[in-house]
Amino acid sequence: MQPIEDLVADASRHHGLPFDPASLRPTSQASKIGKIADATYSYYLKKADSDDAFVIIIANERFPDTVREATDKARLVAAALGPGTARHILTPVAEGVYGGQTYAVFPRYATISQNRVLRTIQRARYSARICAWLGDVGIQSRQACDSGLAADRAFVQPLTALMQETGITSDIQRFSERCLSAISNGSVDLFNVAEHGDFWSGNIVYDDTKFFPMLSSGDFFVIDWRGARLDGYAGIDMARYCISSYGAKGGGAGNVLEAYKASLNISDFQLSLFCMASMGRLGMHLEQFPKDRYIQLVKSVFGFLGVHEQLPAQ
Repeated sequence: MQPIEDLVADASRHHGLPFDPASLRPTSQASKIGKIADATYSYYLKKADSDDAFVIIIANERFPDTVREATDKARLVAAALGPGTARHILTPVAEGVYGGQTYAVFPRYATISQNRVLRTIQRARYSARICAWLGDVGIQSRQACDSGLAADRAFVQPLTALMQETGITSDIQRFSERCLSAISNGSVDLFNVAEHGDFWSGNIVYDDTKFFPMLSSGDFFVIDWRGARLDGYAGIDMARYCISSYGAKGGGAGNVLEAYKASLNISDFQLSLFCMASMGRLGMHLEQFPKDRYIQLVKSVFGFLGVHEQLPAQ
């Protein structure tokens, strides 16, 4: 990798932002380098003439285009949404390529608190708003999936792959088979929505400039859009957010989950079918995602759906 100070100087020259190289320090993201193949480098920095704070994200040498891919996907999803909804998608103030590696500079916002008390307050203040936002994303990006070819690609193939996956439980296999039967007999309304692809509490940042950090009633922004797609699945971002915010079983997420289903006018069965189809498609395209983590994620999502009775009786 090129010296980070040289990259920051290059970014300053090209974007008219006088960054102070002396303010550079790695974020906690640095711990992922070497453990995750396509992990990015991440540093805090400030402008030389003010206290304005930023984060610079840099692709690693093996996967030099990952940062550009993420910013392109963020803009793609934002373009499909109304301005009031799209404003929660964080896009860079500067971006470019240096030494063959793509980079992007973002305003620095607060991440989720590691303090249990503050995290609980944060969840109480933000969860309903975040989940309502996910509902808006679904409403605004909804696309019918009513042709045989589209339904086969988006639902039948992923659910078939999930049903045949080794390592999952027989309950998941049986539910996948039930979903395929419903699709075959035309008893379920299929559609796609914009999907983030890794929507958990760690990929949401908060504007804490008005009040004490994490007690703020300011805005929230969603980051890390590399896995996003417009032909995604309703419910999966909601499920993964609830699991990360409310615990492994997602207990306490019932109200926001019900509000989400009502906003999209979908049933318990639809929500579960969409979530498991998303898991099936992920399994078909794991790339750098470890297989053992994938199996655990499938079980976690299915378990969450069971806790909240989104899996109607056979």
